[in-house]
Amino acid sequence: MKKKLFDYNLLYIGDYFKGSISSHRVTYLKKIFKNVHLINYDNFTKNLTGIKRKIFFRYPFGNTLEIINSSILETVKKKYINIIWFDKPIFIKKQTIEILKNNKVFLIDYTVDNPFGDRNHPVWHLYKKIINKFDINLVPRKSSVIDYRKKECKKIYYYPLAYSKSVHFQPNKYIKKSIDISFVGSPYTNRATVIEELFLKHNIKVNINGNIEFWKKKLSHNIFKKLKIKSEIYDNNYRAKLWKSKINISFTSTDNHDEYPERILQIIMSGGFCLHQVLPTDKFKLLKKGHEVVTFKNVDELAHKIKYYLNNKKKKLFIIKNGIKKISKMKIESNFLLLNFFKKNLKYINKIIY
Repeated sequence: MKKKLFDYNLLYIGDYFKGSISSHRVTYLKKIFKNVHLINYDNFTKNLTGIKRKIFFRYPFGNTLEIINSSILETVKKKYINIIWFDKPIFIKKQTIEILKNNKVFLIDYTVDNPFGDRNHPVWHLYKKIINKFDINLVPRKSSVIDYRKKECKKIYYYPLAYSKSVHFQPNKYIKKSIDISFVGSPYTNRATVIEELFLKHNIKVNINGNIEFWKKKLSHNIFKKLKIKSEIYDNNYRAKLWKSKINISFTSTDNHDEYPERILQIIMSGGFCLHQVLPTDKFKLLKKGHEVVTFKNVDELAHKIKYYLNNKKKKLFIIKNGIKKISKMKIESNFLLLNFFKKNLKYINKIIY
């Protein structure tokens, strides 16, 4: 008699830290599978410092790479692993993948960044050697389906960016809005430029939580000191900030060719008001502009809309309500997507394993 899906032993491999999107994914996987084991890249790379760390994350090789791959094979053998979920498998050797396939382990690739985007980074060189060796490639943007087909991948699924209903939900009581404008995240692409210009031209301060050292490098010295950026926050603390903020700013990673960011889903489904940046290169069609979300193209428009919506509470609530309604209908919730994915592919998983 064949095993049920829930009886399989699954190994999750990727960067993992509490409060991250990956940690939410592991939590959901533990609800689906009887046994979920974890290999965290950070356990192998955290001792790399300075130039050694920079080189490894640009061109992974040497002893650290060998240890990562040996640990995977040892864990698979010791824990009788049937399925591996690779979260961005940039440190996996071709030889390792071939051994796993010979042992009938079902291999899932989920790479949230875009190896075919504008970030022309050498770290992708190992991944591109194995990209078509997985049983399934999950891609979070529609344009990637075409790119992966060109690489002769077997099964490619569009697996959209999502929010988590266990983390991103509306408050059940009144929360005082003590923050005017906030942003939580890293200063990728032009984010720091926008926020600095907003302060210099319009004297509008954004309340920021993120990697302080990263922000320090991206902002001018005086602006960095004046903005008083606070450290990264996750889960309950992140949601609490969304609740306390009158306006939340959202950006899309255009160098990844993303159609929308997870941040916009998280803000709206937490009952927050979102001002989302839309650039000429964006393909933003997720929500109706001005009805389900408010967008801006430049700093002057952002400043104007901040001032307008700070004084128009009813209009904000109307847009928030419409956004929640639209996103709910789209069914892009993490747990729902993950469970449905495995249910739909159970026969295919069985076929590979047995």
